[in-house]
Amino acid sequence: MKRIMIAITILCSMMLSGCGIIEELRSGSDASVVLCEDFCTAISSDDFNTARKYLHPDSTPSAADLKEFLSNLEADFEIDFSDGLVLKRRKGSGMTYYDSIYDGSVYELTYEIVLGGSEIDMFFTVVKNDIGFGIYAFGVIY
Repeated sequence: MKRIMIAITILCSMMLSGCGIIEELRSGSDASVVLCEDFCTAISSDDFNTARKYLHPDSTPSAADLKEFLSNLEADFEIDFSDGLVLKRRKGSGMTYYDSIYDGSVYELTYEIVLGGSEIDMFFTVVKNDIGFGIYAFGVIY
């Protein structure tokens, strides 16, 4: 009888700790959505210093480097972020509680966005680890 009670106690503890992980992932996912929206607002306003604040500390370029990267995206895909970037809908998302590459949680988001009259997809990789929380990578899928 004692062994059964110990087994039930261990099982209940494992199940309850899993609920905490799920809640942590959910809150991180919600924060990632807000982060990406705020980042898009900043780049559509050409406010690169503010946009940098939404990037992960491991990937934070200078304002000039961020501006150059965005200019290259605009040239490569014939788009203009200052035409009014609107997040139309989220097309996909994924999350991982721990990824050894980033040494923390990873949230992957893909949005259909509207730039002026063009509709394109944009992806974001958001990382939360001991160093910080922010957009680690982003780009355009055409």
